[in-house]
Amino acid sequence: MKAAFQRGATAISVVVTMLGLVVVLTLVAVAVVLGEQRSIANEQRAQLASSLADSALAQGMAHLRRNAALVGDAGETGWMSASTPRWQRCSITSIALPCGDGVRNLHDDRWTAYADVSALTTSSLGSQRLHYLARAAADGAPLPQSITVVVEARSADGGGHARQRQALRLAAQRLTPPRATLTAAGAVRVSGQLGLIAHPQGLGRELPLTVWSGGDVRFEDAARSCERGEYFLSAIASPGEACAACRCPTAPEQVLSNEAREGHDVIDRDAGQGQQPDTAAVVGDVLLYATGVGIEKARALRGEARVIANCETLDASSHGLLWVDGDCELPSASQAGSLAAPMLLLIAGHRLRLNAGAVLHGEVLMLPADAATAEIVVDTDARLHGAVLAAGALEVMGEGSIVYELAIEAALTSGPAAPTMATPVPGSWRDW
Repeated sequence: MKAAFQRGATAISVVVTMLGLVVVLTLVAVAVVLGEQRSIANEQRAQLASSLADSALAQGMAHLRRNAALVGDAGETGWMSASTPRWQRCSITSIALPCGDGVRNLHDDRWTAYADVSALTTSSLGSQRLHYLARAAADGAPLPQSITVVVEARSADGGGHARQRQALRLAAQRLTPPRATLTAAGAVRVSGQLGLIAHPQGLGRELPLTVWSGGDVRFEDAARSCERGEYFLSAIASPGEACAACRCPTAPEQVLSNEAREGHDVIDRDAGQGQQPDTAAVVGDVLLYATGVGIEKARALRGEARVIANCETLDASSHGLLWVDGDCELPSASQAGSLAAPMLLLIAGHRLRLNAGAVLHGEVLMLPADAATAEIVVDTDARLHGAVLAAGALEVMGEGSIVYELAIEAALTSGPAAPTMATPVPGSWRDW
């Protein structure tokens, strides 16, 4: 009996021990699984925060590219506007981003910051913050040679956190000033009573050039071209004035080209009918010619430009690189750009219209899809000061004037009005 009791007790002990081991192993397994789940969750939060930071950095760089011309602009819409200043100088006590890292100061008063830029798409997956950081000039304005994009992102539950930074170099986009008032890869037709005022030195010293075309150029109706001096003398105005009353004269001896005669101010391909030989070189890719970026990469320029749907919002303060997704129409008696601060206007639509009395200052590139024929209408008393380039054929009509302006082309090639491009500085990306 005693032996049986001992065997039972031993069995119970073994069972209890085994149950204990099972419990311990179960607890260990649960702990391991929970640990793995926590690790996976933390990794997912970290990846989510990193993805949010990647997105914020990309958006911040795109926003800076589109608004590069506004970085140091003190105008009403500029980032140095006195009424709504964006840039604030850092101090040695600044620990908040981007002057610090939240714990200690990283940038003193030799730096200036544009904090919490409102340019990010809201995400339900977490929060994002965007800042710009730059060396400061004596007046606190950013030195545009290099702007650092600083971003911070957190997952929705706050468990994931990421920071990134990337420096961009801002520099004027080199442009080749057009040699003609109208430059087109295809044929050009000029009609109505439109007056074209030639580039005074398009073919060399005192040799004007009005139209440079890869196809045939035709003047119809009362359309004509003339030299700059004749244009201003028509209203007894001094060259350089904004002359609403000036017109190309109609007297044959004062006209360069018209319906009856194609003058030496036209380069085209017309089987030798004009005064210039067909052997003269023509421009095949006007975008490459003007900006250094080929037509097949036109969308890349869109990413660098301020994008607008149409031209209704353009005014005298509009300048720099602008991209119009559709057609462009200026209201009557309106002004877009100025002689001192003109525009480089890229139009992806087929049509540009300047209604009566409207004035546009800048260089216009017509870039319709598939190099289709572009159309420009310049109504009564309307003027386009600058130059026009078209990726394909071009039809220009109306009763106004297109005046080649050396001052505008100079301003677009260098100076504060020149389109500004932002390119990443190699090796400057950091994830803190």
